[in-house]
Amino acid sequence: MLRYGQNIEDIPYHHLQAASIKEGTLIVDLGDFYGVGISLLDLSSLSYTGTFKDWLASITIADCISRGINKYVYQSSGNTGMALAAYSAKHQLCSILFYPSNSRYKLSSDFIDEKFTKTVECDFPEPLIKQMTKKVSEGLDILQVPTLEHQIQANKLRAYFLEEHYRKTGRKFDWHVQSLSSGYGPFGFYEGIKEIKSDLKPPKLLGIQQEATHPYATDYREQERLPALTENIAQVIEPTLFRSHPSAEFLQRMRNIIKSYGGAINIISNNRYKMLENETRSILQKEGIILTTKVVAGQEVIVEKSGLLALMGTIEAIRAEIIKKGEKVLIVFTGGVRQQKINTFSPNLVISHTDNKTFETIKKFIL
Repeated sequence: MLRYGQNIEDIPYHHLQAASIKEGTLIVDLGDFYGVGISLLDLSSLSYTGTFKDWLASITIADCISRGINKYVYQSSGNTGMALAAYSAKHQLCSILFYPSNSRYKLSSDFIDEKFTKTVECDFPEPLIKQMTKKVSEGLDILQVPTLEHQIQANKLRAYFLEEHYRKTGRKFDWHVQSLSSGYGPFGFYEGIKEIKSDLKPPKLLGIQQEATHPYATDYREQERLPALTENIAQVIEPTLFRSHPSAEFLQRMRNIIKSYGGAINIISNNRYKMLENETRSILQKEGIILTTKVVAGQEVIVEKSGLLALMGTIEAIRAEIIKKGEKVLIVFTGGVRQQKINTFSPNLVISHTDNKTFETIKKFIL
C-alpha cells in the first residue's frame, strides 16, 4: 500500500506509514482455459489478516489518526471487521463492530483484541444491521467508518499496481473479474484508471453475483434485457457478498462503468456453484493454491468463496463466448488464498431485535 500511498488524497503520507502493517498483492498465472489466459490478482496472501480489507483498514486508520479520532463504529460481514479490529489494536484505538450471526465463523480471535474492539453479533438481516449501526453512530455521536471515500481510495490502488505491472512486463488484461457486494472494488479500481490517464486500454468488467443477492445483475439485466434467472432464491453461498439493496447512486455508478468500459454482470446460481466447485478448486490446486477452510457444525467450509465465485463466473463466460479466445483475464481474489488457522471467536454481545430496548442495552455495553 505504501508503494502507491503518495496517490492517496487528503491523508498525510506519514500517517499512512504509521497505520500500515502489511498490505500487498501479486499476480498468479493459472494457465489457459479454452484459449483464454487466466490470472489471479491475489489481494490476500501478502496481507496481515489475509484479506484485501487490510488496504482499506490501513487507509481508514490513517485518516482517523490524522483527524484525532480514537473511537468509531462499523458494520461488517467479516473481512472489514477483522481488518479494522487488527489495525485498531495496533494504535490502541477503540472500535465497535456489528456483524451478522452467519459470519461468525469468518472471525478469528487472533485479530480481535477485546481491549480495543467490542463486538456485537446481530441475529437479523443485513439492512437492519446497517440501520442499527447508523442509529448507534448518530445516537452516541461516534463516527461510522469506513466512508465511501475510504473505500474508493483503497481500491483505486490496484489500478496503479496494474499500470506498473504493464510498464514492467508489457502484459495487459482484457477483463477485470470480481464478485460484487457493495461494488466498492470496481468503483475504486475504475476511479484509479481515470486518475492515471494511461494510454493503456482499460479492461472490461465482469461482475459476478450469487443467486441469493444479485441486485446489480438484476439492474444490468433490465438494462440489457437479458433472460431472467430461473432458479429460486436459496441459501446464501458467501455471506460477505451481502449487499441486497444498493442505493440508486451505486446502481448508476455500476451502469456507468459497464457503459464506459464494457462488460457484463452475471449470476452464479446455487446449482451451478455445486457443479463447478470441484473443477474450480482443482484449477487452483494445480498452482498450489489451497483455499482456507474451517470446520463449522461438523462440516468443512471454505472461509472465503468470493474469489471462487469470480473464477466460476469467468469459466461460465468463456464457455458462453462472452470472453473470447485469445483474451486475457484477471480475476480478483479478495481473501482466503493464504492458508491460515481461523481460531474460535466469541462475541461480547448478541442481539436479536432492533427496538429501543435493544438500543439501550447496546448503549450501556458501549459506554
